[in-house]
Amino acid sequence: LYCLKIYNFIIMKYKTRAPQQSPLGDLATRLRNGHLRHRSSVICFASKLGQSVLSALWREGFIYGYRILENGSEVEVFLKYSEGSPVVRKIKLVSMPGRPVYFSVQDLRQFQRRNSFAILVLTTPKGVLSCSEVISQNQGGKVLIEVD
Repeated sequence: LYCLKIYNFIIMKYKTRAPQQSPLGDLATRLRNGHLRHRSSVICFASKLGQSVLSALWREGFIYGYRILENGSEVEVFLKYSEGSPVVRKIKLVSMPGRPVYFSVQDLRQFQRRNSFAILVLTTPKGVLSCSEVISQNQGGKVLIEVD
């Protein structure tokens, strides 16, 4: 927030930045809005956690890829479509900043049986992984987002 005082008038200029409360929520919202508008790519604010989530989504085939822009503070995400419809039908933030959600291996197996097409992206001691990768390593973790 910048303030300029000119002739007893205050002019406010706002910087456009990612919300510091939940950069992951901002990433999920930008991906969702980009798919709703049928964009080929969207620009998101860069964070290490966001890049780890994007690489997990890329490994699972939900996006074409991403690249870090020249300024280093933004990431361009290339969205994926199948026959004109978005591959990501629903993306939802599960763990909120004030309400973390943890899943054990048994919870993940039960989730996979109920939702065969959806995946969860979790953070574990081994890094940010998808649901199938976490089950193969026999670990649990904090659920970040659900993608369907």
